Amino acid sequence: MWSSEPSVVKAAWKNLEKGRKISAEFGLPPVDIPVGPWPVADTCGYQIAIEILRASQNPGRNAASYT
Repeated sequence: MWSSEPSVVKAAWKNLEKGRKISAEFGLPPVDIPVGPWPVADTCGYQIAIEILRASQNPGRNAASYT
């Protein structure tokens, strides 16, 4: 990972780790998003959608039941 701001790299790394842990909850391998060229198929879209939906169920700043 590269960025001119260390905080950007740290935030991106933290999000990748969160996604990896959520995938592990469902018994899925970590998402590996290729740089390209991309195949004509959905190789990781559903898994990322599952991670996003699961992460939305975590406690948030304003509500304890969702983000």
